[in-house]
Amino acid sequence: MKRTIAVMALLAVLAGCGGGGGEAPPTASAPTLEPPAPVATIEPPPASPPPAATPTPEPVPEPAPAPTAEPPAPPPEPEPPVVQADLPPTVTVVAAATTTIQSARKVAPSDAAFRYLGAAPGPWANDKRFWVASGDLAQHLKVTFKTNAPRVDLFMTEFNTRFEIRVDGKTAPGMPVRFGTTGTPRVVQLEFPAGSRERVIDVYGLLMPFGGVWVPDGYTVTQPTELDALPVIAFAPGDSYTQGTGAATPRQTYAGWAADALGYEGWSDGVGSTGWLTTGGNSPAQRVQSTAAKLSHKPDIIVTAMGFNDAGGDLALVAASYDATIAQLKAAWPTAKLATLGPWTPRGTTTAALTAMKQTLQARAAANDVAFIDVEGIITPENAAQYTGSDNTHPTAAGHRYLGEQISIRMKAMGL
Repeated sequence: MKRTIAVMALLAVLAGCGGGGGEAPPTASAPTLEPPAPVATIEPPPASPPPAATPTPEPVPEPAPAPTAEPPAPPPEPEPPVVQADLPPTVTVVAAATTTIQSARKVAPSDAAFRYLGAAPGPWANDKRFWVASGDLAQHLKVTFKTNAPRVDLFMTEFNTRFEIRVDGKTAPGMPVRFGTTGTPRVVQLEFPAGSRERVIDVYGLLMPFGGVWVPDGYTVTQPTELDALPVIAFAPGDSYTQGTGAATPRQTYAGWAADALGYEGWSDGVGSTGWLTTGGNSPAQRVQSTAAKLSHKPDIIVTAMGFNDAGGDLALVAASYDATIAQLKAAWPTAKLATLGPWTPRGTTTAALTAMKQTLQARAAANDVAFIDVEGIITPENAAQYTGSDNTHPTAAGHRYLGEQISIRMKAMGL
């Protein structure tokens, strides 16, 4: 707008500038300046009104889910049955030839339910109702069976009998049991306070005629076949130490303690006052034929245990007897490992005769590929009073255990 007014004022000034007096000579007329066309002013377009705000829709709340019925709570887990710990049996010995169990069932000693560990167990010549090993009462015999009966009665007889009963590997109360020499039949009653459950019972003894068992009708007696996987160790032939002089039962001899410590099922054949130089029916070779070679289960290890009674004897004869005995053992049980114990030293000291015997046995063992176990030094002058009896020869009960444990340590170290 200001620019338009300025132009118009300039035009007005130019129009007023003429001459006064006379006319001026004609001159070429200047061109008339046409006022410039007004410049169109472009007004900016009116601002568009802002678009109306679109209202934000309120969120529509989602419908609440319909309430879901809670599944019924699962029934509570049943409480595990309370297993009562087994209790040791009550052991009662009565002079009788039959049982007092009502509706009892007799299982004869010849029944396959019994697992015998001994030399050719069979009927006793003196009384066919009972079984013994090889017809000889003096031999060790173990009888094992499994039963679920709450009461078991063992049929036995008095014959200077000594035995021990174990239930599931635990010694029963009142053990060992010793009978007189009257030959009177006896019934050994085992009453289990915990009632019926499966148990493994074994009876291991010396001079032990076994006449079978009675159980209440409806209960079972079977052979514990799981014992077949247990290795067997036989100490045979042996002398009075192996027979058990000073021990209450065969299981409590040094041989029994050694077998337990090694985890083996043990059996032994010992005869007092015998050795490598013994002749006749109790000679080592003869005893192998009648006992060890007829063992009812294959032994994994056989340990000979003689020599003390031979000290001072003919060492050449000892060597020959030893070689013959080992040859028989190898023929009877070719896969069994063999070992030999050196002579005992009950006073804790040795003698020239015992040393010579040990050296002879050690040399013959090496020649026959047999392991030699030196027992010298187990009994010492310091412990002899505790471990050797008043006869200065045989072990005490504690001595048997100590010897067995020490022998097992030596055997383990040798890989036996």
